[in-house]
This record gives sequence, C-alpha cells and structure tokens, in this order.
Amino acid sequence: MRVQFTIDETLGVKLQNEAHELGLSVSSYVRHIIKRNLENKKLNMVDRALLEDSELITFDEFKKQLSKE
Repeated sequence: MRVQFTIDETLGVKLQNEAHELGLSVSSYVRHIIKRNLENKKLNMVDRALLEDSELITFDEFKKQLSKE
C-alpha cells in the first residue's frame, strides 16, 4: 500500500531531525511512528500511560494536585 500526505515546513524539519538522530530515512521513521502508534492502541490505559513522557514531581506536589480536583 502506498500512502502520501503533506505536512507543513516546521513539522517537516522536526521530522527530518528526529529521523536523522535515529539514523533513519524520513519514510522509515514515519513507518516506525505509525506502527508504534497502532501497537500502542492495543495496550490498556495503564500501559499507555507508562509509555508517555512524564514529569518528575515530589510527593507533596502530587498531593497538592490531587486536592485541587
């Protein structure tokens, strides 16, 4: 199957840089991203959350966030 799409210049540069850092072509990198995304949809919510980037916070900050909700 062949898929084509157009992206803006800013995203294109970011995509090229990310691919280059991994030693991949842009098309290989895009295939990798799509495959990873589709595989992650099969995971439950906890597993998906573990794969996401997260920020470090102290326990006290965590308690403050809980009390706000």
